[in-house]
Amino acid sequence: MYNEKLYREYANEFWVRLNEVFLQKPTDCNYLPIVFERKPDDKKYKYINGFTKTHVNTRTQLSSLFPVVFIDDESCDKLKETIRHEIIHYYLGLHYKHYQDDTALFWVLCDLFEGGAYIELSERNENIFKTAIPYIKRLYNHYDKCEEKSSVTIHLGVILTAVDDAETNLEKNISGFKNIFEYCCKKCGC
Repeated sequence: MYNEKLYREYANEFWVRLNEVFLQKPTDCNYLPIVFERKPDDKKYKYINGFTKTHVNTRTQLSSLFPVVFIDDESCDKLKETIRHEIIHYYLGLHYKHYQDDTALFWVLCDLFEGGAYIELSERNENIFKTAIPYIKRLYNHYDKCEEKSSVTIHLGVILTAVDDAETNLEKNISGFKNIFEYCCKKCGC
């Protein structure tokens, strides 16, 4: 038997951390509409531990996202990884960024927070990921050590936006984004 309250608390703590680091939002305005369900017996869910659902209101035609995590016989560590994975999808989708499993931006956050990215990247997205990850890790590690956290948050946001932009604008040279990453790290002193 699982303890939904324990996993909901863990999800909320991770959600707050993600928002603090990348948005500097106060925790009292954060809301995470995560759903915990038992895994259906259906064969199509055999290898799925969760997903991010898009819901369209039929009356208003407004779309909303929310993470769904299946909780059954998985280990505690695997469930926590699935929670982080689905919250990262939700976070990126909520901010209108590339949030699919095969995007460099999703892989960057999954690598940073051990979110278990597993879908193979295209060659271009893999190059974007490999270029960005050392810089974002340097900034993230610097975040907890520095007193001026808002400056680090701003530069982390710039890097996320640059990665998202690199995935959108295929004609842009990836090496140009490396200059942005270096500038962000230099401005933060890391």
